[in-house]
Amino acid sequence: MKNRISPLVAMGFLCVCGVTLFDAFVTLGQATTMSEPPTTQLALPETQTAAQPSTQPSTQPTRLSEVVVHGRSESLVGIADTSSQGYVGQAQIEERPLLRPAEILETVPGLVITQHSGPGKANQYFLRGFQLDHGTDFAVTLDGVPQNMPTHAHGQGYLDLNYLIPELVDDINFRKGPYYGDVGDFGAAGSADIRYVDTLDKGIFSVTGGSYDYERILLADSFKLGDGNLLGAIEAYHENGPWQYPDGYKRINGVLKYSEGNDTAGFRITGFAYHGDWRATDQIPEQAVDEGLIGEFGSLSPTDGGNSQHETLVLEGHEKDQNTSDDLLIFGSYYDLDLYNDFTYFLNNPVMGDQFEQQDRRSIQGLRFAHSWYSSFLGRDSDNTVGLQFRNDDINNSLHLTDDRVRYADVRSDHVLESSVGIYAENKTQWLDKFRTEGALRGDIFYMSDDSDNPLNTGQKTYGLVSPKLILIFGPWDKTEFYLSGGYGYHSNDARSAISTVSPSAYFGHSSAAKHFVPLRSRSAIRVGF
Repeated sequence: MKNRISPLVAMGFLCVCGVTLFDAFVTLGQATTMSEPPTTQLALPETQTAAQPSTQPSTQPTRLSEVVVHGRSESLVGIADTSSQGYVGQAQIEERPLLRPAEILETVPGLVITQHSGPGKANQYFLRGFQLDHGTDFAVTLDGVPQNMPTHAHGQGYLDLNYLIPELVDDINFRKGPYYGDVGDFGAAGSADIRYVDTLDKGIFSVTGGSYDYERILLADSFKLGDGNLLGAIEAYHENGPWQYPDGYKRINGVLKYSEGNDTAGFRITGFAYHGDWRATDQIPEQAVDEGLIGEFGSLSPTDGGNSQHETLVLEGHEKDQNTSDDLLIFGSYYDLDLYNDFTYFLNNPVMGDQFEQQDRRSIQGLRFAHSWYSSFLGRDSDNTVGLQFRNDDINNSLHLTDDRVRYADVRSDHVLESSVGIYAENKTQWLDKFRTEGALRGDIFYMSDDSDNPLNTGQKTYGLVSPKLILIFGPWDKTEFYLSGGYGYHSNDARSAISTVSPSAYFGHSSAAKHFVPLRSRSAIRVGF
């Protein structure tokens, strides 16, 4: 249907334009025919006399009140490696109304976040032409810890950020494109590193209530402890939404961080904990609404939803001087998800319905290390970095048919071990006053093994990938730099589909276990920007 302008709106618009032009014409005529502006004689009471106007112009300047304008971000000329990266600080985040915690990422230009199948499920992400699903091609870290999950029961690269506490976010460092050596799996379209503060300027006690049983309590503070600082925060949240079967979304979040030192040398120990429980709201058939089977806010599968928990412990240390710097990060996590979906209702099973359960339980261990040294090459400043990244996921995945969350058939069960090692080297050199480069070479090796309930889907495989990257930077001229960026990025694919030889059922078109992908999928990109 084409958009049409109402005749009344059009007439009103023409009238406003006509009055405005007429007023401007009359004003212009008065300005050209009158030698001085008209004056108005005020009639005063007999007891008062009018003050005589001064014939001398005032020599005192008019002083206006000061107006301070804060820019969206600081200038990154001479700092940024591409035109598609930047920083977002707390000052910008706190001004945004947030419906979901992950929406803090919408401060990244071009990144859009939506939701389906319940508020506790990972969001859908879109970035300038990329349908990122639940995070497949956008790598996110929190305090350096990778958040995307490979070989996930629901979707590859599953990125659940419901446990974020926006008030604790210090800044977001975003980089779009596959041009950076330290970004590996799931970074084909871009990446973002979310950093929590070490200390708060003042404590936070916030109680919020709203329509549809919206309730949120946040308590956070920091204080000195020994030679360092201890930060603690806890959040409790509940909402029901406008639905016939309420969301009943309950989550509780906790953060505890001890930090010592400064930017030159120090360490941090951080613990995150989250639990969420919800009922899903999903698409509904228009025909069911038209026939009066359900209302517009109803559901044909009211027990859809899920529950999830996530605990992480992180140890980070850093040290640098005039010539070198070292960064080490060690982390471990436990994750548990039970997700119930029904996308086709009674299409496949007219009696018990088409609801199914996807279960994912895993432990994660990993480390990240980077060593940098600053030197000169042919008399020019040159920075070099080598890095090592390791991650191991011990995963128990299963897929079941359910009726009101009660299992009545098992589709498949898998015990997956997925390990990856990434090694990269970067060089940044200022060749001329107006020309510098950044080059990187990254190599990744993946080991995947699957102990499946079906022997035909049991096995192991190893894959490798090399990703070169190069950035040319010209300028600045008149506070403007020009960038030419090119590189390869990739996302891994579900280990089960890399190893399986028999699909358990064509019934599950949405399940990643029923799809066949190559184990690694790379993407190259070239970008010109300024």
